[in-house]
Amino acid sequence: GTGPKKGIRFYEAKSALNSAPASIRITRAEFTRAKKCHAAGLPYEIYVVVFLQGAATPKVLHIPDFAAKAALLALDHVVSFDIALDL
Repeated sequence: GTGPKKGIRFYEAKSALNSAPASIRITRAEFTRAKKCHAAGLPYEIYVVVFLQGAATPKVLHIPDFAAKAALLALDHVVSFDIALDL
C-alpha cells in the first residue's frame, strides 16, 4: 500500500521450552493492540521461539496474520483466560 502506514507492522514474540506449545498466552494489551491493528489495516504477527533441548538453534513458529484472527476471536475460541479479582 501507499501512504503513511506503508511498512508499519507489529511483531509479538513468545517463547517456549522443549516442544512447540499447543497454545500461547495473549495478554489483554496484546489482544487489544492486535484488534486495533486489524481495524487500521496493519499487520500484527506473532513469532514463537521454541528452545529445544540439545538443539543448537531454536525452532521458530510464525503466526503471520494474528490481527485478523484476533478480530474474529470469541470466548468459545479460547483455551482459558484469567480474570482480575476485585477484593
